[in-house]
Amino acid sequence: MHTDKKITKLLLQFSAICSALLFYRIFKTGYLTYLFMLWNLFLAWIPYLISAYSITKKNERKILEKETPLLLTWLLFLPNSPYIITDLVHMGTRGDEGFWFNLLLILSFAFTGLLLFMFSINHITDKVLHNQKLFIKKTILYAVFFLCGYGLYLGRLLRFNSWDIVTDPMQLAGAIYESLFNPLWMKETLGVSCLFALFLYFGYKAFIGIASLKTLRKNEPEIFN
Repeated sequence: MHTDKKITKLLLQFSAICSALLFYRIFKTGYLTYLFMLWNLFLAWIPYLISAYSITKKNERKILEKETPLLLTWLLFLPNSPYIITDLVHMGTRGDEGFWFNLLLILSFAFTGLLLFMFSINHITDKVLHNQKLFIKKTILYAVFFLCGYGLYLGRLLRFNSWDIVTDPMQLAGAIYESLFNPLWMKETLGVSCLFALFLYFGYKAFIGIASLKTLRKNEPEIFN
């Protein structure tokens, strides 16, 4: 089976587990409290699908020269993948009924979102930036991680969505300007954005490190194939 198809199958399995946990909670409690997480997971899939089945199926030079809108769409939706980790703010207090199940539920969605993010970034580095000079590749990746961190800031703290660039561009532009150039906002903007960016950057380094351990691949039990 093709590598991308195996990865997609794995991610679909994770998504199915997340959905099963959510619907079990709804069945047991009768409340739709965390139903929004299905929508967040759907948004997290968009950049992965773009990178796996739209961008990487084309010639690298053609992508860079003719598919700029596609790359920008990928970048626009990319923060939605790690965004799910911020849904931990919806956790109740430890004494709440079902606290540990709720924690497991949110972490399952967050873990799946992070995997979608890591594999999507990996698609771009392997297929789109493969022949670029190391300095250029690193510069682009650093910029992508920072923009994702800033996207998480816009989404969680300022409550904007990816589609606001179309539905409410003026308000979004005003918020971006204020967050970047208003001295009262700049400290929070840069602090939160950089912390998220560092978290994603080191998470990706760990992801690549694990993937490069050939001994793990050779000794992989057949049960996991």
